[in-house]
Amino acid sequence: MNDLGRREFLRKAFQIGGIAAIHRFGLGAVKDAQAWNILPVIPTMGAAGGMQEYSAWDELLENVNVGLCIQATNTSPGGNETGVSGRGLLSGADLVATQAGNVPGSDGTKRLLNGVDQRFTLTANALATLLTGTEWTIIGKFTTMNPVDSDGMFWQFYDSAPINIISATASVGDLSVNLDDDDEADATVTPTTNLAPSTAYYIAVWTSAIDGFTRCGYSTTLPTKWSDFTSPTTGGQFAAVYDGFSAFDDRQFIGSTTASFMNVYWHWIILDNTCLIDNAA
Repeated sequence: MNDLGRREFLRKAFQIGGIAAIHRFGLGAVKDAQAWNILPVIPTMGAAGGMQEYSAWDELLENVNVGLCIQATNTSPGGNETGVSGRGLLSGADLVATQAGNVPGSDGTKRLLNGVDQRFTLTANALATLLTGTEWTIIGKFTTMNPVDSDGMFWQFYDSAPINIISATASVGDLSVNLDDDDEADATVTPTTNLAPSTAYYIAVWTSAIDGFTRCGYSTTLPTKWSDFTSPTTGGQFAAVYDGFSAFDDRQFIGSTTASFMNVYWHWIILDNTCLIDNAA
């Protein structure tokens, strides 16, 4: 559909169903409708700009009160993604996820990652700003294919000094989260040994300053508390010996390397310098 046809389609959808009809087509449709003056532009920065707390977040919008939210909404093949820093901690290039491997364009809410060396890279400064404190959170949303066909990375964040790595991987349909601490033995939690086809998974890793533990898990709904990771097969807890992050280089990505590949849809990723998961609930 060309721009003229898409504009007319969105205009008619708005006439028939209002704002809710546009929202059902995803964030890309909302942004297009705003650019074409079909919908009013809603400010997304600052407390007075309609920021939503993560626990009550509407996933179709980027106005979430976290350090960085990047959604896969660029419809152009090979296009980068630009996110929002809800608390104004980042700006400019630090908001951008730079693609490699000519990633297909978005359908409005997600982009397909199914080729070797297809990935999005974040800046070292963005990660250092958000992930080097005593608390932080990483949450990504992915949808599996039918059938499940994946053997590689969902995402990896690599600390260059010392060498500390957190990665979410899949091997023959098994979802694992690995914490590689340069000063200690590696820790790996396998939240599930059977990724379901055509299923959206929220993969999360977070650290709380209250007890110093780094935890991980997955959920099929937006996770906000530890009980969302309901059993030993859907959640795990790392030991408190993890040193955490201190410095980053360019080996930070969502997607795949030349050595392995994923066959999944990527929806969004959130990074924050607070603990977004309530460990006591």
